[in-house]
Parts: sequence; C-alpha cells; structure tokens
Amino acid sequence: MEVRAIILNIFAPNSISPSIPTHLSQHPYFHYHHLLDVQNSNSKTKRLPPGPWKLPLIGSMFHLLGGLPHQVLRDLAKKYGPIMHLQLGEVSLVVVTSPDIAKQVLKTHDIAFASRPKLLVGEILFYKGTDIVFSPYGDYWRQMRKICLLELLSAKNVKSFSSIRQDEVLHMIEFFDHLLVRQLMQQKGFINSRAL
Repeated sequence: MEVRAIILNIFAPNSISPSIPTHLSQHPYFHYHHLLDVQNSNSKTKRLPPGPWKLPLIGSMFHLLGGLPHQVLRDLAKKYGPIMHLQLGEVSLVVVTSPDIAKQVLKTHDIAFASRPKLLVGEILFYKGTDIVFSPYGDYWRQMRKICLLELLSAKNVKSFSSIRQDEVLHMIEFFDHLLVRQLMQQKGFINSRAL
C-alpha cells in the first residue's frame, strides 16, 4: 500500500525531495482549501499534522459526511488547526486552510507541488504517462507545454474555433434552461416525477 502524506519540509525536514509527484486540488467554495497528496518515503516514522480519528478501511471519510465539503473542512480546521491530516481510504492527504500557508505552498514552493501522481490509468491509456496531462513535471513536460501553446493554443487557432465554442455554450445554456424549466414544472405539479 502506497502511503501519501506531508507538506514540503514543514513537518518532516529532509524526508521529501522536490521531485516527488504530487497532486494539488483547490476547493472552490471555502477560501484556500487545498488537498495535498504527496508521496511519502517508506519510513515508519511519519510526522503528520493532527487530524480526526480514522477507521481501518475508510480512514477519515466518515468525518466528511453530513454536510457540504467546504463547511465540514472549515469545522475540522477549527478543531485541528490550519494544517491537518486526513486519511481517505488508502490515500493520505494534508489539508491546508490558512491563506498564508496556501500561498507558501502555491507560490513559494510551487515547483515541489507541480507534478502529478503516477496513476495506473495514465500508464495504461496514455503511453506510460508521456502525454501532457499525466507526465511528471520536468523538461519533457515543459517541452510538451511549449508545443501545445505554440501549435494548439496560438491566437490564430483559438480564434478559428470561436464559432464552435459559441455553439457549445449555446447548447449548454439550452440544456440547463430545459433542465430548469422541467424542474419548475415538476415542482408546480405539471409533470409527474414518477413518469421521469
């Protein structure tokens, strides 16, 4: 079982190198909620931040039930501090809720968190993770990014697809409009919910 944990060298100095694959995801509702997924060394002594108690197979997932994720994380941060450890199944995460620490992670130490985790799906479907989405951060990824920016995302190419983007946005608006009208009609009793 691969254990993932720890933020940079804040909790375990010299145990993590900057080239470790990581995953960073920002929660959009509560300011500066970041879930950091960093591979840890095989050492038995891990200095992790405090966090809620864990169950054997599901870990801390039990604590995330019963509310909106951003509110649950806010409440956990009030109890365990701006940096806390969550165990979600096999994956060990460090949650950062402080804007100052989030800035340090995203700006000061951005290179250490710029890479991606090695996923089996990336290895199988995307040529052993050599595409731009699943390749680890490094010289190869920077070269792929440069090619994408020059060839795919140039101003000329982006402008050439403007009509397609407009059509897709129109279809999306029509879809949500139809969905909203259907929900309103269902609430008013014009549509039988069991007939759907």
